[in-house]
Amino acid sequence: KLAAQGKYREALQLIKRENPFPAVCGRICNRRCEDACTRGTVDQAVAIDEVKRFIAQQDLDAETRFIPEKVIPKVDGEFTERIAIIGGGPNGIAAAYFCGRAGIETTIFERESCLGGVPRHVIPGFRIANEAIEKDIALMEQYGVEVKCGAPAPSVDELKKMGYTHILLAVGAWKPGKLDIAGDVAGAIQWMKGVKAGNIGVAGNIAVIGGGHVGLEVAHFLCDKNKVTVVEMQKEVGVTIYRTARYKLLSLLAESGVEVLTEHAIAGVTDGAVELKKTDTGEVVTRPADIVIM
Repeated sequence: KLAAQGKYREALQLIKRENPFPAVCGRICNRRCEDACTRGTVDQAVAIDEVKRFIAQQDLDAETRFIPEKVIPKVDGEFTERIAIIGGGPNGIAAAYFCGRAGIETTIFERESCLGGVPRHVIPGFRIANEAIEKDIALMEQYGVEVKCGAPAPSVDELKKMGYTHILLAVGAWKPGKLDIAGDVAGAIQWMKGVKAGNIGVAGNIAVIGGGHVGLEVAHFLCDKNKVTVVEMQKEVGVTIYRTARYKLLSLLAESGVEVLTEHAIAGVTDGAVELKKTDTGEVVTRPADIVIM
């Protein structure tokens, strides 16, 4: 409503009351609020994400940037506690934003050379640019949050000796799951991190195990110069993605020649191939695969 009235600064103020990532969320949000929008039963859901992205775009401009004031929930001044946050991904940055805004001395410890977590190190640049990530990080830093990157965090005991009274572990979910099958399967998150950093080359036939949001995004990223097959146990792929975004993504994959196999489960990995079992008949089929990603 505020955006429709041209009150962009007021709209930013409302968004930043609860959301420390307006620029990031405006680009990679899965739009579940639109999926639940009752307007969708009439024609189309209200384009909530597009509106928020437009508002967040105003925030990238220094002249219209809005920095919320500190809100200290105490009558006798700022807090005396000190908080150490281990992990500089979205969880750690969000926690630091709200702690800093409340006037609590906060430090983030991040082992990578810069903050950002999965949005910076894993998600392809065509989905989200570093500029958007940097702007949201800069918003957090406005509240005096100290950032220490490039080294493992001290132990809990060491942090306590350094004077930190509260410690938050925000290390993310980087470790891939494991399959009880023969052969090598790469975890999608770590593998995509290596590709984005330029440490892993990509070529040939690729099997992506899992037709959820991550699996389809990996397939989209790789389909330009590779033969990609998406394998999903269920009857459909992308069921957790907002319907409009899902339709667009599946259309892009189809145009790029990506093969989607539903009701198939991975049974094993051999040299240059992946073995798949049909969930309805149990029949085992083989597809060429130089790399298998889960």
